[in-house]
Amino acid sequence: MNTEELIEIESSEPYGIHLIGEGTFFRAYERSAFLFGRHIHDRYALKSRFIKKVAKDLVYLGFPRSSLDSVMEVCKKKNFAVSTIGKDHVFIGPVPVVDHYDMWHDGVMRQVATPTANFANGAVEKGRHKSRIPPNEYALFRLFFDFTLYVLKAVSKFDKDYKYSFVEMLCKRCVKLLEILYKHVNNIRNADLNFVEEELYSLRLDFRLLCDLRQISLKQWAFINTKIEEMLENCMPESAVSRNVRERIMESSESTLAL
Repeated sequence: MNTEELIEIESSEPYGIHLIGEGTFFRAYERSAFLFGRHIHDRYALKSRFIKKVAKDLVYLGFPRSSLDSVMEVCKKKNFAVSTIGKDHVFIGPVPVVDHYDMWHDGVMRQVATPTANFANGAVEKGRHKSRIPPNEYALFRLFFDFTLYVLKAVSKFDKDYKYSFVEMLCKRCVKLLEILYKHVNNIRNADLNFVEEELYSLRLDFRLLCDLRQISLKQWAFINTKIEEMLENCMPESAVSRNVRERIMESSESTLAL
């Protein structure tokens, strides 16, 4: 099963658990891992992989094939139907729906260090390689990917006076910077992190202006400011002096906004 098929299955099946055979293990990915931990066993360690081909983190758990019988015993006791779709694909379901999957996924991503994997020919896993990209730069890409999605959704509500000029330029800058970071984490072309840092500061100023122009709320501005701060922390180490200067500017901005 390739990566795209796996993601499609997990995004379209909220009522069951897919177990995928890989070598001597069975693994449950994404929502299946969430439901497996809630309904079958919660003793297996959760891990994550950043899949470069689809620019996405996948959360998963795994157990030896020899443990499948014990999993089937649990299913039998709970009256969960089990279907064998193929030699390396077992489906358990339907199972009761459990809420707060997104909250669980975010919590796992904060706790689990993401290893880098090389996914040859779109397969879920075909081996590993040592990456020269530090983990904080992968985190920067993930944060900016989510940030760009947030921006592209938010601009649809802006006034026409800004939507087709200032905002269009803003969206293009976000997408361009996302492309730069994507190529960086995929070892296609190294990004100048000084340039990335400057762009993040510029975006912060742009959104501050949009707040003053009443295109985004004070609550949205606070959220955006927090996310940009997180990205700056992952971009590159900064001196205590620059940190203090920025904090004074932020305090001044918050005071002005409160007037």
